Amino acid sequence: MITSPYIERDSILHRLDPRVKIIGTAVFMGLGFMTRDPVYSPLIFVFTVLTFRILGKIKIKEQFYVLKPLIPIFLITFVTWPIIIDPWEKGVLIGIAYTFRLIGITIMAFGLVMTTKQRDLIRGFTKMGLPYEIGLTILIALRYIPTLYYLAQKHNGCTEK
Repeated sequence: MITSPYIERDSILHRLDPRVKIIGTAVFMGLGFMTRDPVYSPLIFVFTVLTFRILGKIKIKEQFYVLKPLIPIFLITFVTWPIIIDPWEKGVLIGIAYTFRLIGITIMAFGLVMTTKQRDLIRGFTKMGLPYEIGLTILIALRYIPTLYYLAQKHNGCTEK
């Protein structure tokens, strides 16, 4: 059965207004995009994981579970940079930075949908001034996340949660 990525918990993040979560996610994703340092990228990643663990009561295993279908992308990101950048050691550092940057941003996006019901998320977007049609489009797009995730699991032979 295909379910929503939302995980029901009694936490600070779950109780927050969706608009606060949307803006907070956008701000922290912006920080993630701007950070290219091989030291700060892993720190932002760890901060994100711990924030969802402590404030959202989302287990670390649950956070990484949603990343499973994206592992090939993360590996390609890490392996490509040492090939592109010379010297090799600098490429490794950049590969580490960009990989953690990508994983952190992905966890931020999934964290938003794991702590906010889809209808509340759409209401938050419309209360922020987006037209209903755009909110509906976002809702339809969000509805496909669990479907695509399920298909990726089924394709890889993983059917258990």
